[in-house]
Amino acid sequence: MANNEGISVNTVRKYLTSHKIEWDHSHVNLRGRNSATRYDALKRIVEASAPKCRDPIRLHGNAIVTACWHSGALAIDPYWRVIKETAAALGIHRLIGLGDLISSDYYRRRAQEEIGEAAKPEQEYSAMDALLDYLKPDIKELVWVPGNHEALLLRILKMGIEPARLRGLLKVTGMRVTMAWQSYMFLDDWRLTHCRNYSVNRFAVERKLQAKFPGQKIGHAHAHRLSVGYSDAGVPMIEIPAMADPERMGYIMRDDTTHPQHTPGFFVHWQGNMVPYAQGFTDKLWPVWLEAVRQQRIKEGRR
Repeated sequence: MANNEGISVNTVRKYLTSHKIEWDHSHVNLRGRNSATRYDALKRIVEASAPKCRDPIRLHGNAIVTACWHSGALAIDPYWRVIKETAAALGIHRLIGLGDLISSDYYRRRAQEEIGEAAKPEQEYSAMDALLDYLKPDIKELVWVPGNHEALLLRILKMGIEPARLRGLLKVTGMRVTMAWQSYMFLDDWRLTHCRNYSVNRFAVERKLQAKFPGQKIGHAHAHRLSVGYSDAGVPMIEIPAMADPERMGYIMRDDTTHPQHTPGFFVHWQGNMVPYAQGFTDKLWPVWLEAVRQQRIKEGRR
């Protein structure tokens, strides 16, 4: 773990004080220059009192499923406006962020060194706060599943420390923010995941996941593209697209790196089905579908 990704001495002290954990500081080097030493020290300290793991998040019902915000490249673009309109029209209050909502210090530092361009952490969190404020009051809950760019947060979670308490990530009010302890969650019979694996070949990763978890519907982020398909056994699988603006992603990529398959968009989990939204794919029919659902909800006495 690089120094600027490490846990500071003050953070360790605050954590120990707030949790009233007694420890023998003579055996723990919290002032070492190597932040990995501080991490391991804190891990040893909380290991006895922290839970080893938590069960994966299991949710039911309708939700809007997004991924790969990369908040340093975030803007209130037409896609987020569509999400807000969709949430209002369908009465959906839950938003799922399936990984890479922020970018790790490693990528930020590399971008700074190589192309002289980087988004600072406070800029990323500020952008997320602005977005979540924009989505209120229709969206009342954000479920955040860590992705490959949030590996540090995932390690902290597995130590039993809530990241919002540790780092004060988000300041948004009036919205519940839940962080998964794993890089996956379950939504009805869908396994939604953001694993480290990536392939330029569509469904290469998803097919391996279905082989590992037979019979499970797989929704996988990371590839920044939208795809809908079926396994050889007829089990649905989807690739969940990115919500980041590809024109603003230079801060985490080399300037000669491209995403030729980048597809901005999202999915709506509606009555057990994954409904895709993407420009040039379903965007023209989207208002028609929303209006049809809205009229049905009015007919059933729901608004």
